[in-house]
Amino acid sequence: MNRIVFLAVLLPLICVQSLFSATLSNRYLLIDVDDETGRLFMSTRGSLEQVAADEQRILLFYDVPPASYTLIYVDGDLFTFGGDRGAFLKRPVVIGNYIQTRWGNDLIHVDQVVQWVEREDTGLQDGVLVRYEIENRSKNSIDAGLRILLDTYQGEQETSHFLIDDGTEVEYEWERTGDDIPSWWESRKGNGQGPCLRGSLTETLVTVPQRVMFANYRSLLHDPYEHRIRRNRRFHSLPYSRNDSAVALFYGPVDLEPGGTVEFATILGLCGEGRYVLKADKTVYEEGVLLPVLSAILEAAGAVSREEAEMILRELENIRIIRGDLDKINELIAELNEALEGGAKQIGEERLGEIRRLLREIAGE
Repeated sequence: MNRIVFLAVLLPLICVQSLFSATLSNRYLLIDVDDETGRLFMSTRGSLEQVAADEQRILLFYDVPPASYTLIYVDGDLFTFGGDRGAFLKRPVVIGNYIQTRWGNDLIHVDQVVQWVEREDTGLQDGVLVRYEIENRSKNSIDAGLRILLDTYQGEQETSHFLIDDGTEVEYEWERTGDDIPSWWESRKGNGQGPCLRGSLTETLVTVPQRVMFANYRSLLHDPYEHRIRRNRRFHSLPYSRNDSAVALFYGPVDLEPGGTVEFATILGLCGEGRYVLKADKTVYEEGVLLPVLSAILEAAGAVSREEAEMILRELENIRIIRGDLDKINELIAELNEALEGGAKQIGEERLGEIRRLLREIAGE
């Protein structure tokens, strides 16, 4: 059997959520991380009881690229995560129940992880934890901080674009700092009907920001470092775009020694009550499961000898396959292809069926 057929059988069926995908989705939410920029898009999905006719609602504005993005502050300088002042060390990739992206330069490396969270009491999986880890790669101490800019959508046709935890409806530019940070904010339609976006700012899993700001999106785009709120300015005031509102979350700065790291995190989910907890990762890549079964499959397929199969697959398990570095995975897949091209025998339909059944069994289907 040639390599194309073999890999087409092997990869989709071993519970690998497409190595080149950057989308998480379930019956409630769709979250996508743009491959070219690392930016985030978010919408509801169908089958929500509170949505008439399975209406899909955009929660974070979609554009090309998506409009929501993150800035890293380093000693007064600005770096856009995914921008041209650095390079991707790992393009967005789905790994189990999260999407990981790594970007950086000689000064900093930044990991962005978007991960499912679920309600502690009900298990409802209707939110994601968005977290960033900044590593100081230089030989000197640095001051590092972050601004997450979320281009919200639901409230933009309303007089009030946002709601906060004390019942305040936000109709003008608005900010809070320090002890006045609200526990949550919401972007919702004025009548409160149907799903809406809630950002959690003080839960156990999140980092409480130093400042939260609601302002016109383009005003924050044009003045990213220190936008000044004007409390009588509505979201459609000139010279900026009409009804174009956004949320900015500011973190840090934090002093980082050489090699030091700092993490900042927030939660985005559907409006509703209940504390979030991390969703358990239920992939099949548990210690001792993957190696013996796939080793037997490769040997039975005649692709490689038992010793070669075990050597390759032990290495795959060591890096826990989809949890590892994509470049390393690609090298190992290339090694498997080489073995196949080097004289693997043709696999008949009966054997192919057995392989499919075994792989589905591993995937828990």
